[in-house]
Amino acid sequence: MKCIACGREGMTSAREDHPFVDLPDVTLVDVLVYRCQSCGEVEVEIPRPAALSRTVALALVEKAGPLDAGEFRFLRKHLDLSAEEVARYLAVDKATVSRWENGRTPVPIAVDRVARGLVRDLEPVPGWFRAALPRLAGLHETGPMKLRVRNEDGGWALAA
Repeated sequence: MKCIACGREGMTSAREDHPFVDLPDVTLVDVLVYRCQSCGEVEVEIPRPAALSRTVALALVEKAGPLDAGEFRFLRKHLDLSAEEVARYLAVDKATVSRWENGRTPVPIAVDRVARGLVRDLEPVPGWFRAALPRLAGLHETGPMKLRVRNEDGGWALAA
């Protein structure tokens, strides 16, 4: 296999646990990782990226604490919304969305709930929001969600 960075042949491969580039607190379990022996470039093979995004998004929706900046940005991208669209829909300035996504300002609880609800709207579960309200009312735990996902049986699933 040829390295995309230096163009040389001879990349090695191994199955490893590897951090997910979009959310470093999410670990991809037992994925194929290629390494260039010449320049050190690392490439990770991610089969079915849309299914991975869906699995991570649905796990974030169930997170006990508030979404952090990276998690909010991930959900926005999963929803295929630009920062400008989010700003327009929420009647805020694009700079406000940028501050949420860069961690300069916490994501407001109401916006957190809207983001989770929009993701759930893609994968409807009747009564989800009403059932989730007690958990969402306690959005006081902080920190990113630690998550491990494994590619198995034609899809991605949470790993132990």
